[in-house]
Amino acid sequence: MAEEEPRHALPKRDDMRQGLERKTDDRTDYTSATKPDGSKPAWQWLKAAGIRAIKTAAQSALAAIPTTAATIGSVNWTIVAGTAALAAVISIITSIAGIPEVDGGTSLPQLNK
Repeated sequence: MAEEEPRHALPKRDDMRQGLERKTDDRTDYTSATKPDGSKPAWQWLKAAGIRAIKTAAQSALAAIPTTAATIGSVNWTIVAGTAALAAVISIITSIAGIPEVDGGTSLPQLNK
C-alpha cells in the first residue's frame, strides 16, 4: 500500500521549480517576433529600451517632486522635467550594453551582426 503524504507537507522541490518557471514565463518577450527579412531584432531593442526609459523618467520625476518643494504649488517643474529627461537619456545609454528582454541580454552592436 502506498504511503500517503500528510496534508501539512511542503510542496516538492520539482513542483516549486515548475512554479518558478511559470512565473518567469509571464514576462514580455520581445525576442519572439522577427523582421520579414530575417535580420536580427534591433527594432525590438529600441522598443524595449524606450519602455525602460519612459519608466525610468517617470520614477525620477516622482522622486524629484518632493525634493524641489514642500507643496505641489511650489514645485519647480523645470528641474523635475530636466531630471526626468536626463534619467531617460542615461537609461537609453545604459541599455546599449544589453537588455535582458531582447535576445538574452545581447548588446545593441552585436544584434546587427
